[in-house]
Amino acid sequence: MLALDDQALRTLLGAFFWPFIRILAFIGSAPVFAGSNVPQRLKIGLAALIALLIAPGLPDTSRLALDSANGMATLFSQVLLGLAMGMILRVIFAGVELAGEIAGMQMGMNFAGFFDPQTHSEGTPVGSWLGVVITLAFLSLNGHLMMIHAIAESFKVFPIGSGLIPNAEWHRLSLAGGEMFAIGVYAALPVMATMLVCNLAIGVLARIAPQLNVLSISFPVTMLAGMLMLLSSLPVTMDYLNRALIRAVELIAR
Repeated sequence: MLALDDQALRTLLGAFFWPFIRILAFIGSAPVFAGSNVPQRLKIGLAALIALLIAPGLPDTSRLALDSANGMATLFSQVLLGLAMGMILRVIFAGVELAGEIAGMQMGMNFAGFFDPQTHSEGTPVGSWLGVVITLAFLSLNGHLMMIHAIAESFKVFPIGSGLIPNAEWHRLSLAGGEMFAIGVYAALPVMATMLVCNLAIGVLARIAPQLNVLSISFPVTMLAGMLMLLSSLPVTMDYLNRALIRAVELIAR
């Protein structure tokens, strides 16, 4: 009969608890997994399953007691590491949503706002549509599997109890935050250029034929031109976004 004393029980629980905390923080902040439509029990169960699978291969963490100052510092570092890794990919999705906001504003479609259950905030049709597109692209690249592999490999790069992320890595993470604005502008650039040409043409038309009701003409023209440009530029935009997603996963792996 297998008997466990207090020390052995602490060792077993610690070997599972520390990776579970980092993985749960990662799943709670990463896109797709962190969606409000994903049940909380599923998130916890997935984190527990991954922790159970990788815990036997991790170094001994029996020296880390949760009720000590070192244990509390380790708990804070595990949560911070998981959140930082999840937010890297979140930046890519936020950049696409920003592109949708910019494109929708230029097309005049931001008037059709609605409550987005994913972000619990006001959403726009173009932003929500691009969000669905980038999610499907992410899943088609097996991004969810690469994320699980990256979080498992992170225990080799940053072992439990090794401290916080070095300053050089924090600088790299801060540069990843600026990627959001670059992605948003790049993805919305074709629509912005098209809307500029449409507005110039409508302005010239208003000067040539003042009797026309330009307001009633401009809305359908800009919306139609913007939607056509969104669809025609989607292959090029998705190629750029796919490369951005791969760079984000590689950054997590590093």
